[in-house]
Amino acid sequence: MSEIEINTFKLAYLKGKSKSLSQTTIGELASGEIRNVFVFCSLYVMQKSQKLIMDFNDELRNSGKKVKTGILFPTKDAKTVSPDYTENYVPMILKDFNMFGLPRTEKAKSFFGRNCDMLIIIDPSLGIHALGSSISTNAKYRVAPYQVIFKSFFNVLFKSGDAKDTNEYLCSIRNFLKHI
Repeated sequence: MSEIEINTFKLAYLKGKSKSLSQTTIGELASGEIRNVFVFCSLYVMQKSQKLIMDFNDELRNSGKKVKTGILFPTKDAKTVSPDYTENYVPMILKDFNMFGLPRTEKAKSFFGRNCDMLIIIDPSLGIHALGSSISTNAKYRVAPYQVIFKSFFNVLFKSGDAKDTNEYLCSIRNFLKHI
């Protein structure tokens, strides 16, 4: 899996912001205490793995968790985003984030600012937006695919044989949830 690259200035800024985060250790929060889960992915990954992601979300809902999914569209024009999303799926565009990947608009701030127990980043290519979302959420568990750059921002990282293998990654998260 290739590592993502982020501008060193932006990375230093985000690392400075993340120092104020409290790091929850695994085991401080039992699986039964995870009630609100936010899933964040790009439009590309959602289109490629929509059934897998929707099944995963349904599985979480069936176990009593509230799940919201944020989908980042690779555009700055809100007119190009389909309005056909339910309340559980929140479409976001690049203008919803500032240059450091932090939520800028009310929609993005309210999505990441809500009470959340677990943030799951599905797509490592989100890069700066993944880091910004990690800083912006109050989630006890911040889950992402393994990237060296993610170590300072996420407390649960799963190695995946391939960045494009969403099924393997979601299976790792399922196994993790069974063991906590």
